[in-house]
Amino acid sequence: MADGEKVCLVDSGNDKDAGRKVRQILDKNGWHLAAILNTHSNADHIGGNRYLQGQTGCKVYSGGIEAAFTKYPVLEPSFLYGGYPCKDLRHKFLMAQESDVVDFSDQSFPKEIEVIPLPGISLTWWDSVCRTM
Repeated sequence: MADGEKVCLVDSGNDKDAGRKVRQILDKNGWHLAAILNTHSNADHIGGNRYLQGQTGCKVYSGGIEAAFTKYPVLEPSFLYGGYPCKDLRHKFLMAQESDVVDFSDQSFPKEIEVIPLPGISLTWWDSVCRTM
């Protein structure tokens, strides 16, 4: 971002441990995490959100149905299973912890970043690529 201390993270890894590693990098470099930009809601992309959001107060951005899957992660294994997922499907590889989500269209979204929707990873999900302008 413009001031050199605030940074945005594209995806947060698959769990709290990934979030801790990101936090160590942030601290080592004197950076403040302003936002996490989720490309899509698979657990290996959003799993560190809750930890990092709790530690830094950052915003988590996503779009459309991805935001719903990020806010309510039980939707991912439910979508795959076709109903409420059995216990064997409710684990960190399919179901991250929930995080508060703001849509990419929100006026608080960083102006210097452009989101480019790319249909892809799954039947109903959209991958997004973010680039600085």
